[in-house]
Amino acid sequence: MMCCWAHVMWCGARFVAMRLEPDRSCIKSLLWRYHLPEGVDLDAFIERLEGAGWVMKVNPAIPLVSLTHPEDHRLLIVRTTRRVQLRVHYTVEREDRERRARGFAQRFDNICESIGS
Repeated sequence: MMCCWAHVMWCGARFVAMRLEPDRSCIKSLLWRYHLPEGVDLDAFIERLEGAGWVMKVNPAIPLVSLTHPEDHRLLIVRTTRRVQLRVHYTVEREDRERRARGFAQRFDNICESIGS
């Protein structure tokens, strides 16, 4: 089920719906919010991200998971709310940041689809 805030882009021979939008605090296209589908198991999502090269940091004192991409992009996940924030690395050229964020969102969508929502 798609949410009203989802963006749609053309990808090859089909439309791809993504659950991505600029974060409220987004400036210079660096912060993005990914809306994780309700039916997706959060631990399975994180496990798949680790399998894709993201490195996880967990602080047991707070319900926040931080994952770092090999290119220094960051993904913050609040376990209690399932909020997912993508932080595109500042060294990415400004005109490429949205494209890069959408590329990550497509990969996140693929992970969610493989888990089953």
